Amino acid sequence: MDKELHRKYINDDLTQEELERFRKMLAEEPDETLGREMETEGEKVTCVLPPDVRERETAVKRRIDAAIDAFGQQMPRDGEAKGEERRPRMIFLFRKAIRYAAVMLLPILAFAAWHYYTAVGNIPKGEIAFSAPTSSTAEAVLPDGTHVTLSHDSRLSYHLATFNGRKRDVTFSGEGWFEVAHCAGSPFTVKINNLKVTVLGTRFNIAARRQSAFAEVALEEGSVKLSTTNSSEEAILKPGEKAQFNFASGRFLIIRNVDFKNVKSWTHREMRFNDEPFDAVIERIEAEYGIDVIMRKPRTAPSRFTGVLPTDNLDECLKILRLSYALRCQKSGRRVVLSFK
Repeated sequence: MDKELHRKYINDDLTQEELERFRKMLAEEPDETLGREMETEGEKVTCVLPPDVRERETAVKRRIDAAIDAFGQQMPRDGEAKGEERRPRMIFLFRKAIRYAAVMLLPILAFAAWHYYTAVGNIPKGEIAFSAPTSSTAEAVLPDGTHVTLSHDSRLSYHLATFNGRKRDVTFSGEGWFEVAHCAGSPFTVKINNLKVTVLGTRFNIAARRQSAFAEVALEEGSVKLSTTNSSEEAILKPGEKAQFNFASGRFLIIRNVDFKNVKSWTHREMRFNDEPFDAVIERIEAEYGIDVIMRKPRTAPSRFTGVLPTDNLDECLKILRLSYALRCQKSGRRVVLSFK
């Protein structure tokens, strides 16, 4: 096997002519030789799939083994010594070939659509999108095995032309928890207006509601780079840190020692606050519910808040604040006026 062609196939770097040559080469290669070379090259595949995908892979292999065993038991016997010797050998080679495929396919299937559309010369132009409606969450699994949990009123999208073996670009708005599959040489990029978050494989939270003046990226594991498309501002996050990006100024604020119980509380439909500025609480409520809150503050208005508010019930959220601080509340459409008694 031409190892350079095989390497370029794994990395999705084949031209149309090279792809045709690679297919012809596979068709002409002896099965046993092909199996050995696929096993050797397969060990070099660098995509690291999430644990749940690995578990499914193991289950698939078990089912393949069972099917092969059943197939072997049903193979006709001609009673000849030569035939009896060949039967176990055939099963052995068949089992090895299927196992090579099982090992190779899971990483490669992530970009199978890209290879197909490259071969026929017709890359789809349409957008593939995931969204979570109001008062709900959604789960998205991307072609590379990346898992994203979407908060309510959130949206993630990508195009096959920019999500392939060379790069993985997505566009996002709202709030989401990302568990990005590691693929060496194929960075994963999240675009949020003029903010760009680039990673190889990591776990992080993004909060970037359309109504909010800020975007927040909190990193639990791995490393991420934040940059802007209209300035030279950059930030590198380490685990346990959070970056707050101001869309108006284009500047970053880095916050350390982040409590991820609070960061991920939205996955349980909660907002957790620990001695937070009251204005920040109101801003979060506005972002979560897509409303405008007008505060009429006397001198005795509270400056900090500690507590838990729901993300899926505005009336309950306002009731907690009203009872906690003796507030008056007036609602009119998407406008809420709060005043202290």
